[in-house]
Amino acid sequence: MVTATIFSTLNLFSQTDKGKTIISIDGNYIKSTTENGVTQNQNVTQGKYLDVGASIGCFITNRFIAGFGLDYSWEKEVRTNNLMINKYYQTERTNIKSKALLSNIFLGYYYPIADRYMSTPI
Repeated sequence: MVTATIFSTLNLFSQTDKGKTIISIDGNYIKSTTENGVTQNQNVTQGKYLDVGASIGCFITNRFIAGFGLDYSWEKEVRTNNLMINKYYQTERTNIKSKALLSNIFLGYYYPIADRYMSTPI
């Protein structure tokens, strides 16, 4: 299991020649529910989170890369708080939505780990 985890996060590249271009697309989606408290004082958060991005880079030398990217983030949360005091019951509900478009630049250095394979530091 540990070996599978290490190799699933290790980036390996074999063509790192000057002038080569790398295009990368990544993303994730998370849906979660969190509940805290007891029946008289309860907090519930339900969330949906989406992150997608793309980047492009060009090798300046055989091991050094520079590039830029664009990421999009979307989040939606519904927070519910229930409070019971004596015979009174209070409920608060909050809807939170956010969207963000983020640009970035990156620099990277690749080092050899085998005969023809290169990697970036994790």
